[in-house]
Amino acid sequence: MQNSIHPAFDVEADETFYAQAAEELESGRNYENYDDFDIGVNSDKHAQWNAKAKENIKAMPTLTPGAIKFSTLKKISYEAAYKATEDLHVDFVFHGFPTKVCGILCSPGGTGKTYFALEMAAAIACAVAGGDIVGICAGKNKGGKVCYVAGEDPDEILFNRIRAISKHLSIEANASIAENIEIFPIAGVHFDAMENEIEMTSYFKGFRLVILDTLSMIHNMDENKNGDMKKLLALLGRVAANTGCSILLLHHVSKGSTKEGDPDSQQSARGASSIVDNARWCGHLTKMSKKDSIHFLEVKIDANGNKTEELVGPDRNGYFVKYIVPKQNYNALTPDLWLKRVEGGVLVPVTLIDKRIPGSKQTAPVADTSEPKAVSEPSAEPYRLEDPLGDPIDVAPKVGSRKFLTEEEIAKRLGI
Repeated sequence: MQNSIHPAFDVEADETFYAQAAEELESGRNYENYDDFDIGVNSDKHAQWNAKAKENIKAMPTLTPGAIKFSTLKKISYEAAYKATEDLHVDFVFHGFPTKVCGILCSPGGTGKTYFALEMAAAIACAVAGGDIVGICAGKNKGGKVCYVAGEDPDEILFNRIRAISKHLSIEANASIAENIEIFPIAGVHFDAMENEIEMTSYFKGFRLVILDTLSMIHNMDENKNGDMKKLLALLGRVAANTGCSILLLHHVSKGSTKEGDPDSQQSARGASSIVDNARWCGHLTKMSKKDSIHFLEVKIDANGNKTEELVGPDRNGYFVKYIVPKQNYNALTPDLWLKRVEGGVLVPVTLIDKRIPGSKQTAPVADTSEPKAVSEPSAEPYRLEDPLGDPIDVAPKVGSRKFLTEEEIAKRLGI
C-alpha cells in the first residue's frame, strides 16, 4: 500500500526507512537545520516519527568542521618502528626546519627580516650553485618552488630589494630562481588566513617553502590572545601538513624584550606565548648592540689574500646582524651566524672575532641539512670555563640575561 503524499514509500517500507534514518542519526550525520529533516507527513505515524527524529537530532552533539573519527585516521605502527633497520627520511628545507610544519622568524623592526627572508627564498628556489648568499642550504640546493607573500612593503620597495639581492648572484642562479619563485605583494589587499584555508591548501600544493610577511598582516584576531593565535597557528599547520610545504611566518619581537636587551630569546616574540609554542621552529635576527660592538673585530681579506682586523665599534654596530635559532625541535642546534649589511641592504656572511673569548672566531657556518641524528642535550651556556674550585665561569653569556666576567676577572679567578 503506497503513501499518497510520498508514493515512493509504502506503509511497510516506511518502517525500514525510519530504521535507516535512525541509523544515520546514530552514525553522526550532521543536520544543520533539523526542520529540514522530514520522513513523511499526512499520517499520525509519520508525525510521531518526525517528532522522534527531530528530538533525536536536537539531542545529538553538534559536529563541527574539525570533528574527526579516530576509526578513520591513519596510524603509525610501533611494531614497524622498532623492527625498522633505519630511520625514515626527513626532508629539511634548511637546517632544523622540515617540510610540513610552520615556523617563525622574529626580529625587531628595521633589522633586515625581509631581506633575510628573500635571500632564504632565493636559496631554496635555486637549483644551481651560486644562489645561496647566506649559506642556508649548505650547498645542497634542490630548486624547490617558493611562494613569498609580502603584506607590508610597496611594490617598488620589494622590486628594488629583489634587484639588490640579484646583483650578488650569477646569471645562471638568477635564471634558476626566477623559474621557481612566486612573489605576491598584497599591501592594501584584504587577506585573512582564517577565511582562506581551502584556497591556501589548493594553491600551495607543490611548493617547498611559503613565506608570509608578516604575521600581523594575515589575520584579524587579537595577537595577544592565546586562543586566537592557537587557532591561527593550527590552521597554518594544517595547510603545511596537507600540502607538504613549510610555512615561515615573519614576526616582530615585543618592545619590552628590545628595551631589556634580550630580543633573541625564544619568548621575545610579540603577542601571545602560543605563537612560539605552536610553531615547530623559531629563528631570530638581532642587531649587534653598541655595548657588544667594542668586543668584536671584523676580519677582512683583500683581493691579494691579505688579512686585516678592524674593530666594529659603536659607529658601525648597526651594520651587523646575528641570526640565531632559539627553538629547533628536529635537529641539532644551529650555530649562530653573523651577517653584515652591505650596499642596498643585502645581508652577507661575515667573520668576526670576539675578544672576550680567547681564540674565538665566529664566522658563517656551513649548515648541515642531513637527517637528524641522536644528539646529547646541548649546554644552555655554550662558552664555559672551570675555575680551580669547579665553579662554572660564563665567558660569553646570552645577551641581556646574565652578567659576564671580564678577561681580568677570569684570570684572577683562575689564579693566572
